[in-house]
Amino acid sequence: MGRLTRRMSTARYAADGSSATREDALAVEEPLEIRVNGASLSVTMRSPGDDFDLVAGFLVCLLYTSPSPRDRTRTRMPSSA
Repeated sequence: MGRLTRRMSTARYAADGSSATREDALAVEEPLEIRVNGASLSVTMRSPGDDFDLVAGFLVCLLYTSPSPRDRTRTRMPSSA
């Protein structure tokens, strides 16, 4: 298995109360903390790899979903500690 999946034992439970155990490939996730000026802006879960592209997309999404440009002047970004 690669870096994005890990084989683990899993349990399956049926409506009748029976259960079965088997090995399955599960997606691996890790936290990614996005910092601006040294202060934490967000922590999100992601599959390892392509962190720069993920952060760029996250920040572009913030730009398009934030208030109007006039209101953005009132929004405070984290300052360095």
